[in-house]
Amino acid sequence: MLSKMKQYLSPEQTAKLIELGLPKPESIVGYDGYWGYDYAYSIGELIEMLGGVSELEITRCGSGWEAGDELRAFTSEELIDALYDMIIKLKEEGVI
Repeated sequence: MLSKMKQYLSPEQTAKLIELGLPKPESIVGYDGYWGYDYAYSIGELIEMLGGVSELEITRCGSGWEAGDELRAFTSEELIDALYDMIIKLKEEGVI
C-alpha cells in the first residue's frame, strides 16, 4: 500500500526558512477561527526556490527521496524534507 507523501513543511521547518530570510509561504494549510490561517511551504514552493540551481535532480531511492545538484545530494524518507535540507545548505553557502 502506498503511503501519503508529506506535502508541506512542519511549522518548525517553515519558521526556520523564514528566519533565514526566505519569503513567507503562500500555501494555506489550515484555519482556526480564532488565530486565522496557518501557512507552510509546499513541495512546489521549495522547488521554485531551487529554480536557480543548475542541474537540480530529484530521484526516488528505495523508500526515500534524493534531491541534489552536481555537487551535493540530500536524502530523506520524504521528498519535502530532502528539499528543505538542500535549501538550508544552499542558504548557508550563500547560493540562494
